[in-house]
Amino acid sequence: MCGGGNGAHALIGTFLMTNDRWKVRAYLPLKDERRRFKDAITSRSTFDVQIGNDAFQGDARRVRVTGDAEEACRARLIAIVVPAFAHRAVLSQISDFLGHEHVVLVLPARSGFEYEIRALGRLGERGGPCVIGFQTLPWACRTNRFGQSVMIYGAKRRVGAASFPNERILGIKDQLSRWLNIPVVPYGSMLELSLANTGQLIHPGIMYASFADRRDEVFPSREEIPLFYTGVDEHAAAVLSAMSDEILAIRMAMEASHPGVHLPKVVHLSRWLHDAYGDAIEDSSSLARMFQTNSGYQGLTVPVTEAPRGYRIDVHARYLTEDLPFGLAVSKGIASIMGIPTPTIDEVITHTSRWIGKEYLVGGKLTGRDVDATRAPQRFGIGDVTGLIA
Repeated sequence: MCGGGNGAHALIGTFLMTNDRWKVRAYLPLKDERRRFKDAITSRSTFDVQIGNDAFQGDARRVRVTGDAEEACRARLIAIVVPAFAHRAVLSQISDFLGHEHVVLVLPARSGFEYEIRALGRLGERGGPCVIGFQTLPWACRTNRFGQSVMIYGAKRRVGAASFPNERILGIKDQLSRWLNIPVVPYGSMLELSLANTGQLIHPGIMYASFADRRDEVFPSREEIPLFYTGVDEHAAAVLSAMSDEILAIRMAMEASHPGVHLPKVVHLSRWLHDAYGDAIEDSSSLARMFQTNSGYQGLTVPVTEAPRGYRIDVHARYLTEDLPFGLAVSKGIASIMGIPTPTIDEVITHTSRWIGKEYLVGGKLTGRDVDATRAPQRFGIGDVTGLIA
């Protein structure tokens, strides 16, 4: 278990709930984080999970904290739950201790993960471990108390995943479903997973459409911080829908030009919300209402940082620092190779990248000074459709 954030806490809680004999090694290479986590989890006997109105207490003694990569990899199942910018660092730390018998879960993989794996050499080879990337986290979650408890606001009805090599997901999907306590839907390839990355649409799209004019606003108390997902109005929904249409145009162009390529899991955002959340959505009459009435999204606020006299929107949260370079920039790179215009995606990238002090697009082209810090295919020397498919 690599990671110490919200998703890592939720995954530890899930493993303790669904596997009563499993032990978890929490691999935390950063000394301060490792010390904090170890002090927290050894200070009490339980690890608490709150799911809606239900509470579960796992045995905290089944969680061991280590900073030793070799010790961590004595486990056959490796789960990496860190921001996408840290994927390469974590994989580099543990790669020497991974063999064909290991299964490596990356939750979520975000876009362009396949290029990162290829760049790491032996991890992309068929004699290496089975690496499985997930489309999203299975839950909307927040850490309650670091190293001690987590709140799961809602679980998706299903979650998509693809593997490297491609075919290995088929032999392990049922086990993954049991381990995570949620159905895992196999995707045909990492390319399909990259384009179907809904975080790249939802997070930057809402930040831009709903909060562009509120970035400097100070919210005096936590109770006044605006809701993120359920605050989506018709304007924000229109932006999200247009971005999703542009992703679908990439899919259709690729399938039309290469009959052997099939990307059926790349669907419109409204379809994905229905498939992922189902009955958790009370009103499906419009995309805006699907966000507003989704029980899995209730109570989740826009990310903030402390400011004088209150809180200010945190534009450096992962909603932009991850979902731009490891999401929209990748899709823009694929679209450029395919010759597909993406005016709404361009608009969102151009404006929100300025908020975080980055330059990805210049004149609508992916030639900005910070492209080399993204996972766009061009960064890895991929400049044609043959390279994308390979």
